[in-house]
Amino acid sequence: MIKVFAWAFIYTVMLFFTACASNPKEENNMTLENTQVIQDNTPKIDKISPQLIYHDSANIPALESGYGTFGSYQVATKSIQNSAYQANLQTILYYPKELNSPRPTLFFYAGAGIYSANTYKGLFYFVASKGYNLLFITYANYSLRPLTTATQEALDTFSSHIDRSKVGFLGHSMGASVTYWLINQFPHLGHEARLLFPLASGYSAFNVSNMIPFEKTIALPTNTKMILQVYAKDYSTDIRIGMDLFLNNSIQDEDKDFMFIYGDENHSANHGSMVSQGGRDVDALMQRTIFRPLDALMDEAFNNNSQARIRMKEESKNDPYFNPYIGVTPQTDISKRYISPIESYPFNCFEAKAGHYISKRKDYCDALGL
Repeated sequence: MIKVFAWAFIYTVMLFFTACASNPKEENNMTLENTQVIQDNTPKIDKISPQLIYHDSANIPALESGYGTFGSYQVATKSIQNSAYQANLQTILYYPKELNSPRPTLFFYAGAGIYSANTYKGLFYFVASKGYNLLFITYANYSLRPLTTATQEALDTFSSHIDRSKVGFLGHSMGASVTYWLINQFPHLGHEARLLFPLASGYSAFNVSNMIPFEKTIALPTNTKMILQVYAKDYSTDIRIGMDLFLNNSIQDEDKDFMFIYGDENHSANHGSMVSQGGRDVDALMQRTIFRPLDALMDEAFNNNSQARIRMKEESKNDPYFNPYIGVTPQTDISKRYISPIESYPFNCFEAKAGHYISKRKDYCDALGL
């Protein structure tokens, strides 16, 4: 028990420092409508209208066209108490206010120790503004198996909003790693379209809760479209982990892409790159390297647009500000320039040092030869 709490504390501290890397100097505003709710087991609406802030420390303007631009829909929310945990946790639905019919829905699982949806406010508003739903689901005490109950509870409560034939699973850090398991726990969802969008994945979830397969290849639903992201200055979670989870799954090469986010001198591509922070909800790095590929992936999966990722790659290539790597295999310069020695990562591909959990996939990670 002491080891678990020590691991949790170190993880939370490291996430705090990696997520607090920006220092905004000015603000530009993009206004969307939000709907706050009274906490109850029955969704209730109490409307207010805050501003969603776009700010970039290098004065890079917001995108005005292409993938990654905000949609035209106003954003509303509904929430319920998450009854799967003995804690005061909420499950929150972000949805396009003007659309009354069931919509394709993303299930988002937070990083360990993150309980506030505002941590990812920009991302959640972006998805709903494009005409899709997003469900924010978190967990207590690093206990992951009850997430099946929490997810089913959300499905039941918000059933009138959800198109169960088109779904996506995404998350951050431990929340990213658990998506590989959860996407297989709901085989009745996504028979027309499924997507997987893991951000800064780790092994810890699998090691603690024994949910990762021992075999090399992780089986995933056959119609899954995937983009996996790792970050050049993620000094807490080993980049090799993301590489293993990308290379060693059953999704066909044509249906998945590996993204390595470099950032630049003004934008640290770190473990908290997807976090809304420091007086802004969205910046240029977030919009161009996270929202843009997610936008294309949703278009491909939910609208059956086979050209979506091709177009997204062209837009990224022609963007003067950022040039992330996007491809079917991790590029070779990662090992030479960006991967640190294994022992330097608190959560590496051999063990989670803080909790002394030996990775069940250490052999596959080692086989990468990096």
